[in-house]
Amino acid sequence: MKLVIFAACIMAFSPIVVVNAEENPNWSGVYLGIKGDYDKFTYGGSIGNGGRSSDLSLGVSLYGGVNTVVLSKLLLGAEVLVGTGATEAYGGEISSYTVGWRFEKKRELEVEGRVRFGFAFDRFLPFASAGVGYERLKLAFEHDDVARKRRVRHSTRANKVFFSAGTGVDLKIYKGLTFRGEYNYRRNFGEKTRFLNQYLTDPNTAHRFSTGLHYQF
Repeated sequence: MKLVIFAACIMAFSPIVVVNAEENPNWSGVYLGIKGDYDKFTYGGSIGNGGRSSDLSLGVSLYGGVNTVVLSKLLLGAEVLVGTGATEAYGGEISSYTVGWRFEKKRELEVEGRVRFGFAFDRFLPFASAGVGYERLKLAFEHDDVARKRRVRHSTRANKVFFSAGTGVDLKIYKGLTFRGEYNYRRNFGEKTRFLNQYLTDPNTAHRFSTGLHYQF
Protein backbone atom coordinates (compact mmCIF):
# COMPACT_ATOMS: atom_id res chain seq x y z
CA MET A 1 0.00 0.00 0.00
CA LYS A 2 2.82 2.40 0.87
CA LEU A 3 4.43 1.71 -2.50
CA VAL A 4 1.16 2.56 -4.28
CA ILE A 5 0.79 5.83 -2.36
CA PHE A 6 4.41 6.78 -3.04
CA ALA A 7 4.04 6.01 -6.76
CA ALA A 8 0.81 8.02 -6.92
CA CYS A 9 2.54 11.03 -5.37
CA ILE A 10 5.34 10.80 -7.94
CA MET A 11 2.82 10.70 -10.77
CA ALA A 12 0.80 13.57 -9.33
CA PHE A 13 3.65 15.97 -8.64
CA SER A 14 6.37 14.97 -11.11
CA PRO A 15 6.19 16.50 -14.61
CA ILE A 16 5.30 13.98 -17.29
CA VAL A 17 6.22 16.05 -20.35
CA VAL A 18 9.34 18.16 -20.77
CA VAL A 19 8.01 21.56 -21.86
CA ASN A 20 10.13 24.37 -23.27
CA ALA A 21 13.30 22.86 -21.86
CA GLU A 22 16.49 24.70 -22.70
CA GLU A 23 18.81 23.38 -25.35
CA ASN A 24 22.30 22.77 -23.96
CA PRO A 25 21.33 24.04 -20.46
CA ASN A 26 23.84 25.45 -18.01
CA TRP A 27 24.41 23.01 -15.12
CA SER A 28 26.70 25.31 -13.13
CA GLY A 29 25.13 27.24 -10.26
CA VAL A 30 23.32 27.12 -6.94
CA TYR A 31 20.09 25.13 -6.50
CA LEU A 32 17.44 24.41 -3.85
CA GLY A 33 14.76 21.71 -3.79
CA ILE A 34 12.54 19.21 -1.99
CA LYS A 35 12.26 15.43 -2.37
CA GLY A 36 10.36 12.46 -1.03
CA ASP A 37 12.32 9.57 0.52
CA TYR A 38 11.35 5.90 0.55
CA ASP A 39 13.56 3.73 2.79
CA LYS A 40 13.74 -0.06 2.74
CA PHE A 41 15.50 -1.65 5.70
CA THR A 42 15.75 -4.91 7.63
CA TYR A 43 15.56 -5.27 11.40
CA GLY A 44 16.67 -8.40 13.22
CA GLY A 45 16.51 -10.36 16.45
CA SER A 46 14.55 -13.36 17.75
CA ILE A 47 11.33 -12.26 16.05
CA GLY A 48 9.12 -13.22 13.18
CA ASN A 49 10.14 -15.57 10.42
CA GLY A 50 13.79 -16.53 10.80
CA GLY A 51 14.57 -13.57 13.03
CA ARG A 52 14.68 -10.93 10.25
CA SER A 53 11.98 -8.83 8.65
CA SER A 54 11.95 -6.04 6.05
CA ASP A 55 9.91 -2.86 6.21
CA LEU A 56 9.56 0.51 4.56
CA SER A 57 9.63 4.11 5.78
CA LEU A 58 8.57 7.43 4.21
CA GLY A 59 10.20 10.83 4.70
CA VAL A 60 10.83 14.23 3.15
CA SER A 61 14.04 16.25 2.72
CA LEU A 62 15.05 19.75 1.72
CA TYR A 63 18.28 19.88 -0.24
CA GLY A 64 20.52 22.48 -1.76
CA GLY A 65 23.94 22.72 -3.28
CA VAL A 66 26.27 24.12 -5.87
CA ASN A 67 27.51 22.66 -9.17
CA THR A 68 30.42 23.55 -11.38
CA VAL A 69 31.14 22.11 -14.82
CA VAL A 70 34.73 21.50 -15.86
CA LEU A 71 36.19 20.07 -19.06
CA SER A 72 32.93 20.85 -20.89
CA LYS A 73 30.89 17.88 -19.55
CA LEU A 74 32.27 16.85 -16.14
CA LEU A 75 30.24 18.15 -13.21
CA LEU A 76 31.56 18.50 -9.65
CA GLY A 77 29.21 19.46 -6.84
CA ALA A 78 28.57 19.72 -3.11
CA GLU A 79 25.18 19.31 -1.45
CA VAL A 80 23.50 19.58 1.97
CA LEU A 81 20.27 17.80 2.95
CA VAL A 82 17.97 18.27 5.97
CA GLY A 83 15.13 15.80 6.43
CA THR A 84 12.56 14.17 8.68
CA GLY A 85 10.28 11.14 8.51
CA ALA A 86 6.88 9.82 9.54
CA THR A 87 6.38 7.45 12.47
CA GLU A 88 6.40 3.88 11.17
CA ALA A 89 5.03 0.98 13.23
CA TYR A 90 5.48 -2.78 12.76
CA GLY A 91 4.16 -5.71 14.76
CA GLY A 92 4.24 -9.46 15.14
CA GLU A 93 5.04 -12.18 17.62
CA ILE A 94 8.22 -13.31 19.34
CA SER A 95 8.42 -16.79 17.91
CA SER A 96 9.68 -18.62 21.00
CA TYR A 97 6.99 -17.35 23.38
CA THR A 98 4.09 -16.26 21.14
CA VAL A 99 4.32 -12.81 22.70
CA GLY A 100 2.89 -9.90 20.73
CA TRP A 101 5.23 -7.00 20.00
CA ARG A 102 5.17 -3.65 18.24
CA PHE A 103 8.12 -1.58 17.02
CA GLU A 104 7.90 2.14 16.24
CA LYS A 105 10.55 4.19 14.51
CA LYS A 106 10.61 7.89 13.65
CA ARG A 107 13.39 9.81 11.90
CA GLU A 108 13.14 13.07 13.84
CA LEU A 109 16.06 14.85 12.18
CA GLU A 110 18.66 14.10 9.56
CA VAL A 111 21.48 16.30 8.27
CA GLU A 112 23.85 15.14 5.55
CA GLY A 113 26.64 16.59 3.44
CA ARG A 114 27.49 15.08 0.06
CA VAL A 115 29.86 15.43 -2.83
CA ARG A 116 28.69 14.63 -6.36
CA PHE A 117 30.23 14.08 -9.74
CA GLY A 118 28.52 13.44 -13.05
CA PHE A 119 28.50 13.95 -16.80
CA ALA A 120 26.13 16.40 -18.51
CA PHE A 121 24.40 15.13 -21.65
CA ASP A 122 22.22 18.03 -22.79
CA ARG A 123 19.23 17.98 -20.37
CA PHE A 124 20.34 14.74 -18.62
CA LEU A 125 22.86 14.53 -15.80
CA PRO A 126 23.66 11.04 -14.50
CA PHE A 127 25.68 11.32 -11.29
CA ALA A 128 27.22 9.46 -8.38
CA SER A 129 27.37 10.74 -4.80
CA ALA A 130 29.00 10.01 -1.44
CA GLY A 131 28.31 11.63 1.91
CA VAL A 132 28.35 11.55 5.69
CA GLY A 133 25.62 12.68 8.05
CA TYR A 134 23.86 12.61 11.40
CA GLU A 135 20.36 11.39 12.27
CA ARG A 136 18.30 11.41 15.46
CA LEU A 137 15.84 8.53 15.79
CA LYS A 138 12.97 8.01 18.19
CA LEU A 139 12.52 4.28 18.82
CA ALA A 140 9.85 2.47 20.84
CA PHE A 141 9.20 -1.22 21.48
CA GLU A 142 6.08 -2.69 23.09
CA HIS A 143 5.54 -6.31 24.13
CA ASP A 144 3.17 -8.43 26.16
CA ASP A 145 4.18 -9.24 29.74
CA VAL A 146 2.47 -12.63 30.02
CA ALA A 147 3.21 -13.11 33.72
CA ARG A 148 1.73 -9.75 34.74
CA LYS A 149 -0.87 -9.71 31.96
CA ARG A 150 0.01 -6.23 30.81
CA ARG A 151 1.64 -4.35 27.97
CA VAL A 152 5.20 -3.06 28.50
CA ARG A 153 6.70 -0.19 26.52
CA HIS A 154 10.39 0.63 26.11
CA SER A 155 11.46 3.82 24.33
CA THR A 156 14.71 5.58 23.57
CA ARG A 157 16.32 8.10 21.28
CA ALA A 158 19.33 7.10 19.24
CA ASN A 159 21.89 9.42 17.65
CA LYS A 160 23.54 7.91 14.60
CA VAL A 161 26.40 8.93 12.32
CA PHE A 162 26.23 7.38 8.87
CA PHE A 163 27.81 7.36 5.45
CA SER A 164 26.01 7.04 2.12
CA ALA A 165 26.85 6.17 -1.46
CA GLY A 166 24.48 6.41 -4.38
CA THR A 167 23.63 7.20 -7.95
CA GLY A 168 20.89 9.05 -9.78
CA VAL A 169 19.91 11.32 -12.62
CA ASP A 170 18.88 14.98 -12.90
CA LEU A 171 16.63 16.06 -15.76
CA LYS A 172 16.10 19.68 -16.80
CA ILE A 173 12.38 20.12 -17.46
CA TYR A 174 11.72 23.87 -17.65
CA LYS A 175 14.32 26.61 -17.52
CA GLY A 176 15.92 26.24 -14.06
CA LEU A 177 13.48 23.54 -12.83
CA THR A 178 15.03 20.07 -12.54
CA PHE A 179 13.56 16.65 -11.73
CA ARG A 180 15.70 14.21 -9.73
CA GLY A 181 15.51 10.45 -9.17
CA GLU A 182 18.14 8.65 -7.10
CA TYR A 183 19.13 5.64 -5.02
CA ASN A 184 21.35 5.72 -1.91
CA TYR A 185 22.84 2.98 0.23
CA ARG A 186 23.20 4.10 3.85
CA ARG A 187 25.10 2.55 6.74
CA ASN A 188 25.38 3.74 10.35
CA PHE A 189 28.61 3.68 12.33
CA GLY A 190 28.64 2.12 15.79
CA GLU A 191 26.49 -0.43 17.59
CA LYS A 192 22.88 -1.30 16.77
CA THR A 193 20.15 -0.22 19.20
CA ARG A 194 18.78 -3.33 20.93
CA PHE A 195 15.54 -4.02 22.80
CA LEU A 196 14.38 -6.72 25.22
CA ASN A 197 17.63 -8.67 25.60
CA GLN A 198 18.37 -8.56 21.87
CA TYR A 199 14.96 -9.77 20.74
CA LEU A 200 14.84 -6.81 18.39
CA THR A 201 17.66 -4.75 16.86
CA ASP A 202 17.25 -1.51 14.96
CA PRO A 203 18.91 -1.79 11.53
CA ASN A 204 22.24 -0.15 10.75
CA THR A 205 21.68 -0.17 6.99
CA ALA A 206 18.98 1.10 4.62
CA HIS A 207 18.28 1.44 0.92
CA ARG A 208 16.76 4.82 0.04
CA PHE A 209 14.86 5.68 -3.14
CA SER A 210 14.04 9.36 -3.70
CA THR A 211 12.36 11.62 -6.22
CA GLY A 212 12.24 15.40 -6.08
CA LEU A 213 12.31 18.78 -7.77
CA HIS A 214 14.82 21.60 -7.44
CA TYR A 215 15.36 25.02 -8.94
CA GLN A 216 18.74 26.27 -10.13
CA PHE A 217 19.25 29.98 -9.67
